[in-house]
Amino acid sequence: MNATTTTPADTLQRSGLTLVLCFCAAIIEGIDLQSMGIAAAGIAAEFHLTKEALGSVLTASPLGLFFGAFLGGRSADLWGRRNALILSIVVFGVFQLATPWAPGYSGLAAIRFLCGVGLGGALPNLIALTAEASGGRNNILNVVITAAGMPTGGAVAALIGFSAGPTGDWRTIFYVGGIAPLLLAPVMAALLPESSLFQKARATALGAREKLSIFYTLFDRARVRQTLLLWIAFFCSALMLHLLLNWLPSLMVAKGFSKPQAFLIQIIFNVSSAVGPYLAGQLLGAGATATQVLQSLLPMTAAAAIAALLLMFLPRSDDLAS
Repeated sequence: MNATTTTPADTLQRSGLTLVLCFCAAIIEGIDLQSMGIAAAGIAAEFHLTKEALGSVLTASPLGLFFGAFLGGRSADLWGRRNALILSIVVFGVFQLATPWAPGYSGLAAIRFLCGVGLGGALPNLIALTAEASGGRNNILNVVITAAGMPTGGAVAALIGFSAGPTGDWRTIFYVGGIAPLLLAPVMAALLPESSLFQKARATALGAREKLSIFYTLFDRARVRQTLLLWIAFFCSALMLHLLLNWLPSLMVAKGFSKPQAFLIQIIFNVSSAVGPYLAGQLLGAGATATQVLQSLLPMTAAAAIAALLLMFLPRSDDLAS
């Protein structure tokens, strides 16, 4: 799609279409991100994995996310955010679908790593397309709505596990998580518009200059402190998030809860994860300053840390019943 002069109505239509498609993609990514946590017990039994081996397999996807985010961001600079997003969706769909057919432990770990690469490549492009959908205005609410699609997808994943019951087939979550993105990819190829900001940058050759100055942009003396603090904050938040996504159902089962109860707890966790960002976006609004964002992040981060610590002292289910 070439950059052309558009009317406000055209911009609104493009923005709405981008938000809907990106939200759908975020839901599917949320299903895939939490699939391993939902299916961990079944995978361990099927592949005869020790706890250490299962931990390595569960770590493979988050490790792939690291490399995928870097590759996804760079490929977006070269080929466009739309194309990079569609490619990432196809990649994680293919390897999600391949997970039940892994030949063994090594193959399973490799497949999950490559699935993580696709998932990591999709995330920055989802956020970038959403943030730039309205001509580059920093609409916090639109971004958090798209981001809320991931815990919504996580709730769907937990619901699939809950509805299957304690004896359900663990492969189902991977079939759903693999087929859905492969169906969405051609729809996005046909309907998803490219970011107007990327089109303008490409037309004026700004992208080339940005690529040369990316290190300066991040680590200029005036920005190095902010960059490092943001990296540390995001790393700690992502670490806690992925620990909960992968281990919360297993932790609840170890605490004496049944598998359906553990999946119900996972559903509650994801629903609250979707509602929280939406409420924060409504509270902050589109014109929030950096100070206001920081002031809202501090109590939310503290509350999340306290809640995670409380899981350590959660009594067993049979103790609660007695």
